[in-house]
Amino acid sequence: QSRPGRHALWNLTGAVGSGKTTVLRHVAEELRAQQLIPITVSAPADEIDSGMIALLETTSQLKSSGLLNGELQVISDPKKPWAEKMAAITGVVDNQREEVVILCDEPSRWYLKSRLDDTPFHSARSFADWIETGAHCRRIVTGWITVDSTPTPRTKVPWLDDGREVLENEAD
Repeated sequence: QSRPGRHALWNLTGAVGSGKTTVLRHVAEELRAQQLIPITVSAPADEIDSGMIALLETTSQLKSSGLLNGELQVISDPKKPWAEKMAAITGVVDNQREEVVILCDEPSRWYLKSRLDDTPFHSARSFADWIETGAHCRRIVTGWITVDSTPTPRTKVPWLDDGREVLENEAD
């Protein structure tokens, strides 16, 4: 029920194997039932192409939802720089912020933590940073987030088998 905006960020943390990704899948189902558009982004960890994979996942889901209007030409043009491709997709998400909810799985693992030689991971870092701090839609991010991000106040939830217990209780 949080309103879209830069501070509409939930951070779902837990140990490896605790069910964060499963909770994201259940949340996506609930969002669809409420006529919202979940965009699930899960790129591989520490790969040079993680940023582009995340962008293409987002593009594909926006296309499936009928939200693209010419942006696909920008994304598929190999001569267009990263900044233009990212601006095309982030613009769509921001324009549809009332309906779109980004569900992002472990974006802090897409890139190396050191900024000394960030060049190969620039796209992954910039896309993850946009999700965490720049997007105007609602977001749920698993794993660690940057210190600069300010998620909504933390709520402790009980240990869950699959997340349905929290998702079925409106107060949670």
